[in-house]
Amino acid sequence: KFGSEPVVQEKAVEEAVEARPATRIVDHVYPAQTTATVQFDLESAEVKDASNLSGTVDLMNTYPQAQVEITGYSDTTGSAAYNKQLTEKRAKAVADEFQAKGIAAERMTVKGMGEANPVASNETRQGRQMNRRVEVVVPTFEYQTTEKAE
Repeated sequence: KFGSEPVVQEKAVEEAVEARPATRIVDHVYPAQTTATVQFDLESAEVKDASNLSGTVDLMNTYPQAQVEITGYSDTTGSAAYNKQLTEKRAKAVADEFQAKGIAAERMTVKGMGEANPVASNETRQGRQMNRRVEVVVPTFEYQTTEKAE
């Protein structure tokens, strides 16, 4: 007793604290890069093989902030106006493949560039085949990861 009040002694209670490793958030920048190229037959906008788009689809699913630029090109066979229209159809056909795999249209920029930016000579059959293409580019974007702090 202390004075007229009894002294109450509290028992110490220990709480178990779960040991968790400390983590930190790390910012990263994904560099812009061409992730796929789709080739086309002469005067065709049909995607014959979409299997090389799967890596880009996986990337888009992993990083919901990622966008994709889908750009169609042609060889110099035919008129410039026809080729511009054909490249727009080719780019749209590739965009349709992405949509079929669950990628929202809002995440895509689709354009046809006609005969611009050839990757090979239009003087040879092989060169013209290489120029009939759609390039798929994922532009730069930022993302974060969580890592153990040291």
